[in-house]
Amino acid sequence: MPNRGSFQGKRKEFLTGKLDEYGQAVQDGEVADKKAQIIRSFLLQFPLDKDENWEPTDEELAKFDEDTPAKEPDRDLHAMTAEERQQYQEAERIRARGDEKKGEQIARWLRYHHNKRNPSTKSMDNKNDPLTILLRKLAGITDSEKPCRKTAATVWAHENADVIEPLYEAKLGRVKEREKETGVKEKSSRLTLHQRIVREEFAKLTSDEKEKWTSESKEQHENAIEEWEQKQALDFSSDPAARQSCIANLPSFVQPILDGICEATGWTATLIVGGPEPADQGCLNVVSIHSGKTRGRAPQTFGTAMRREYKAQILPVFGEYLKRCYTIADCRARALGANDEMASLADAHTEAINADRFDLDAGDAGFNEQLG
Repeated sequence: MPNRGSFQGKRKEFLTGKLDEYGQAVQDGEVADKKAQIIRSFLLQFPLDKDENWEPTDEELAKFDEDTPAKEPDRDLHAMTAEERQQYQEAERIRARGDEKKGEQIARWLRYHHNKRNPSTKSMDNKNDPLTILLRKLAGITDSEKPCRKTAATVWAHENADVIEPLYEAKLGRVKEREKETGVKEKSSRLTLHQRIVREEFAKLTSDEKEKWTSESKEQHENAIEEWEQKQALDFSSDPAARQSCIANLPSFVQPILDGICEATGWTATLIVGGPEPADQGCLNVVSIHSGKTRGRAPQTFGTAMRREYKAQILPVFGEYLKRCYTIADCRARALGANDEMASLADAHTEAINADRFDLDAGDAGFNEQLG
């Protein structure tokens, strides 16, 4: 059946009611904060542990206070057995991943409907903008053809294949028999034969039935266009595999930029990035990419020439900072599944790239984690 849209009922009413606030935030340059606030409020009013068809009553919504702090789970991890702790952490990983995916879906919805209301708004969706071109390359976003509207007959045939296919197979069988008898292959293609049967059978429907399938065709096309436009927009996916793809693209994306900076300024440059890497079980990894080299007979990048000092001084400081940015649950939520076989950038080490790992199992004290 066709997609009926991302949000329905009171969920859609809530988001629609936030579009004016979102639009004002766009003008004020405060989109990130407003988006986070809307997502938080949505998840509190429509918890993901409820069924999709569940809705709070009007009385419950009227009593809701957006400033009410979210309830943190009252769990003492130290009092749990190893098995209980593992089960709890897995549940937290799944919950955090669910919240993240729903937040991403909400962000796409807000952006799409804001741009639909304000088609003249300048945004990062301008494909001719140089920065947008670069970021689309990093995200691996490629242009795809805009969906064409299917005819009412085509939509009807798809939903009634049990009617069309037997007729098609029967007529195709007769075509093959004639070709065998005459030794001449008929010019009419199999596709043309199928289309002719669809047109003939659709023509037998009543006017009301045809009108119904015409409306269905229009609705499917509108949903397909909305989905296509959202995919073409520069909204980065929070899916672990999508993020790992961006991480893998990072060196080839950044290196020419760093080289250009060095050539234009006469300086040297190093970029240090880090966070949970999906392909490395969500471990906190730090990657540094370098451009520019020392003088002398054996020129070296910063990462090679100062490797010992980098590991002893810079890496620990940045690593501690990362531990304040991500909880253990965040890291585990970003891990790829056991069957995913994407390569980790943590295993990369060249003259231009250094990669270092912080083991999640080495201790929880440095993480911003509530332990009970």
